[in-house]
Amino acid sequence: MNLKEETLALLKKHGLAAKKSLGQNFLISETALEQIVGAAELTKDDFVLEIGPGLGTLTKELNKHTENVLSLELDTKLKKILEPYNVNYIDALKFDPSELPKNFKLVANIPYYITSPILNHFIKDQFIQNSATPKTVVLLMQREVAEKIVNEKRDSVLSLNIKVFGKPEIIAHVKADCFYPAPKVDSSILKINIFKKPKVSIENLNKFFKTIKIGFSSPRKKLSNNLKPFKIDQTMTEIDLNRRAETLSIDEWVELSKLI
Repeated sequence: MNLKEETLALLKKHGLAAKKSLGQNFLISETALEQIVGAAELTKDDFVLEIGPGLGTLTKELNKHTENVLSLELDTKLKKILEPYNVNYIDALKFDPSELPKNFKLVANIPYYITSPILNHFIKDQFIQNSATPKTVVLLMQREVAEKIVNEKRDSVLSLNIKVFGKPEIIAHVKADCFYPAPKVDSSILKINIFKKPKVSIENLNKFFKTIKIGFSSPRKKLSNNLKPFKIDQTMTEIDLNRRAETLSIDEWVELSKLI
């Protein structure tokens, strides 16, 4: 029995169906499963946080490598299936990561509609609060979003929110038919190796995010127009302010944030 057959049998046994409202698309590709776990480079001493275990397909594999796995699940109807595992039934965005050991690993097939909130909550917010932050993040997410995050030629608010804290890379692409039910888009496995210290000092992070938010407020306009509220002009920097926000590198944004 392959992974798809196991998934269908499990759903039938418990009288369940995937909930579109919760973004449930169950992974049925053994290859993708191996790639996710492999990218996490788990040891028996690692503490792993999983978001949205669903039917426990990834959870089972994670537990083969370490006994320290905590899964966060919103759907309480999955309790019977997830009974063998350590599961906290809570909205992941309401979970307090300060309860976790430092340098935990975040590994998950996340609901795509909360990709940005998940990344912000478990990386950005925790650095700002000087709380427990992950050492490694491996997430299965929408391909378009993953490619936007790793793009080296054109950055965005989302990609800068990641690159200030770590180095993102795409491990593999995953076709839509590797899920049940199949989503309308392809996916990618994104890995982020988190820096020990962000590119901006903790006390200046809010200033950095304020700068990029204003800088991208009108993406088609020149930086000189967007940055007027900060009274930054060309005499203050070697960065060409006639450029658009998306063309600046992470290091250039760090430099600009020092001027406000």
